[in-house]
Amino acid sequence: DLTVTPATNCEAKIAAKVRTNTTTPATYLSDVVAIAAGNSHSLALKSDGTVWAWGDNGQSQLGRATTCDASTTPPTNCTSTFAVQVLTSPLTALSGVAAISAGGLHSLALKSDGTAWSWGRNIEGQLGNATAGIVTAAANSNTARPVAELAGVTKIAGGGLHSLAYVP
Repeated sequence: DLTVTPATNCEAKIAAKVRTNTTTPATYLSDVVAIAAGNSHSLALKSDGTVWAWGDNGQSQLGRATTCDASTTPPTNCTSTFAVQVLTSPLTALSGVAAISAGGLHSLALKSDGTAWSWGRNIEGQLGNATAGIVTAAANSNTARPVAELAGVTKIAGGGLHSLAYVP
């Protein structure tokens, strides 16, 4: 059984266990089949096809609306030290995922239907959602969204400022 540990000092690190909530009794991620680490966030794919994330959320790379204090530079209170489920809308969890990858400040998922999904920082266009060049936080996506015009994807990879998808 693969287990992972909480983020510390805004860096998500893989080691022991990640709490999925902060209430008592504590619950932990289980049935994890894959993990991925970005610059300051981590992802876990569970056997049920759901994706969980923790670490820095300053660029929405956790797939959740940010609760950062944007009045400070850099923004503060952006880190989740417990795992949160990646969403496709405020009330719907990303599901049916077969593979994950973490880029520098963005995240990717490959669903079992061959579609690629992305969320997080997009100023360089790494999300593939036609908002590249918008040099504001408005280009970012705080929920997982399908990558435009891609189908039949079999592999994904996230780089520092780019993403890759393989379509045979």
